[in-house]
Amino acid sequence: MLERILIIGILFAIGFGTFMWFQYWQKTRITRFDKNNDAILNQLMKGKPAVIYFSMHNCIPCQTQQRPALNKLESQLGEKVQIIEINSAEHPEIAQKWGVFSAPTTIILDTHGKTQHINYGATPTDKLIQQIGF
Repeated sequence: MLERILIIGILFAIGFGTFMWFQYWQKTRITRFDKNNDAILNQLMKGKPAVIYFSMHNCIPCQTQQRPALNKLESQLGEKVQIIEINSAEHPEIAQKWGVFSAPTTIILDTHGKTQHINYGATPTDKLIQQIGF
C-alpha cells in the first residue's frame, strides 16, 4: 500500500514538473518573438499591459465564462489594459505560433510586451487582475 502511494506521488510530481516546465518554455518562447514581424505584438500600445485572448465561435466556455470576465475586466480597468481577441479557428497559424492548443486561452503581457502568465481554460476576472498587476 505504501509503495502504491509513493508511486502515485512520484507520478504526480513528474506530471506537475512537466507542466511547469512547459509553462516556462512557452513563456520564454513567446517572449523571443520578433516584435516587428508579429501581427499581435504590432498592435500593442507601449506602456500598457495586454491580455491576448484566443477564442472560437463555437466555444461555449469562451462565450459564457471568459468573454464576461474580460468585459468585467475592461469595465474595471478601462484604458489601463489592452484586450486583443484572436479567433483561433479563423487564424490557426497565429494560434499555432503562440502555442494555443485549447480555447479559451489568455496570455498576459506586461507593459514591455513580455509574457507574464498563460491561462489555458476560462480564467476569472480577479485572477486576471492579479496577473496583470493591478
